[in-house]
Amino acid sequence: REQRAAPASSSDPASPWLTAPAEELEGLSRVLGSNSYRARTGVFTGGANAVYWLEVCGAEKDLVRVSNIQARAKRKTEQVETELEPAYLYPMLKGGGIRRWRTGWDAYLLCPHTARTRQRPIPWEELTLQCPRTAAYLSFFREILDQRKGFAGWERAIQREAFHAVLRVGPYTFAPWKVVWKYIATEFVCAVIGAVDDPYLGRKLLLPNEKVMYVATDCREEAYYLCGLLSSTPVARCVRAYMNPTSISAHVLERLRLPSYDPDSPLHREIARLCMEGHAGEDAERCVREIDRLISKLY
Repeated sequence: REQRAAPASSSDPASPWLTAPAEELEGLSRVLGSNSYRARTGVFTGGANAVYWLEVCGAEKDLVRVSNIQARAKRKTEQVETELEPAYLYPMLKGGGIRRWRTGWDAYLLCPHTARTRQRPIPWEELTLQCPRTAAYLSFFREILDQRKGFAGWERAIQREAFHAVLRVGPYTFAPWKVVWKYIATEFVCAVIGAVDDPYLGRKLLLPNEKVMYVATDCREEAYYLCGLLSSTPVARCVRAYMNPTSISAHVLERLRLPSYDPDSPLHREIARLCMEGHAGEDAERCVREIDRLISKLY
């Protein structure tokens, strides 16, 4: 197909280039600009998926029976089935679990961190007292965890001090709402996630892994507003016009003009409402058409 290309930033020829049919290029340029949102990468185990990625086999009283997932792990470990406390177990969102305005999970993540401890895990003494089975499980894999190569630069100090740490964790990891999209993808589709009702863990946050990009927020309506903007036809086309053909990193938002959510704006609230309806099962195509009509006032 004959297309045209232009830098995403007219003042920076080295910026990502928009590639689109000539008649679309001018319209897409109106979506470019800046915004206050910061996208992040999901939880990264540092090369120990076979330790931290778990399958839940059942739950009884205050314990959950789990086994570590070996499939597709780059570094294999011993297969273990054991019972763990549920405190630091979370349903895990993988890239394959994301569709437009739909998410699902089939695995679990052991994340011994909290919003309070941030990039550092729960202190070992505290973990041992609070969750002795979890501590014993991690101790069993101590040698493998010490040898992980995913920790680099200043992160190595954390690994030396706390062998049970994982990466890409902060208060944003535990934010109640997130707008998520796949990292490895040829199409840009988003969804909103929050806490889910898991059959084994009860009400828990759905945590993204490292193949999921996301924007965190404490505001439910803001999450659906942002997801609505990113799902709109002009914004999604703009992202497709300059994204890598096979991956969509956290940096794709940096060049988009995305007005910050204003709870006093009827327009912003209506975009959020339509996106919520789409997530609830209403006709997604109709909701997107309505959002497109509304955001024509923004762009």
